[in-house]
Amino acid sequence: MQHLLVMQNITKSFGGSKALRDGCIEVDKGQIHALIGANGAGKSTLMNILYGLCRKDSGSIIFDGKERSFKNIHKANSAGIFMIHQELTVAGDLTIAQSIFLGREPRKGIRINEKAMKEETEKLLAMVGVDEHPDSLMKFLSPAEQQLVQIAAVLSRQVRLIILDEPTTAL
Repeated sequence: MQHLLVMQNITKSFGGSKALRDGCIEVDKGQIHALIGANGAGKSTLMNILYGLCRKDSGSIIFDGKERSFKNIHKANSAGIFMIHQELTVAGDLTIAQSIFLGREPRKGIRINEKAMKEETEKLLAMVGVDEHPDSLMKFLSPAEQQLVQIAAVLSRQVRLIILDEPTTAL
C-alpha cells in the first residue's frame, strides 16, 4: 500500500537555532495521527513545511507518490492539503454559510445561489456536529464552534489531508 504522505529527515533552522532535526511522519489514506511533544519540539514547524509556510533545509516530502515541496499554501491547497491553525481567523460579521464558502460561493448565473449555499452548509454543519443555522453570525459562536465551522469549510473542498495545529486549544 502506498502512503499518502511520507516526510523523511526534515530539518529546519531559523538563524542559529535548530527548530527541527530529522522530522519524519508517514500517513496512509483514512488515518488519523497526532504529533505529540514538548513545546519547541518542531511539531508545528514540520506541518508548516508541509503546508508551504516555510521551507525545509533538508529532507524529502512525498505526497500521493510524488516528491513535492509546496512553495505556498495555494500549492498545498491545490494538492488537497489544508491546515486549520491554532489561532482562529474568523470574520465575525459573516454568517456561517458565508464563512464556509467565502470566495467560492455557488452561483446561479451571476448571482450567489443562497439556497444551495445554505443547504450545503446545513449538511456540513451536521457532519461536524454544530447545531446552528447557516445564517448565524460567526461572532456569536463559541471558539469551539468557530473551529468546527473552519473544519466544515475544509470538508467542503477537495481535501486529501487535513492538518489541525493544536486543535484542543479552542475545543
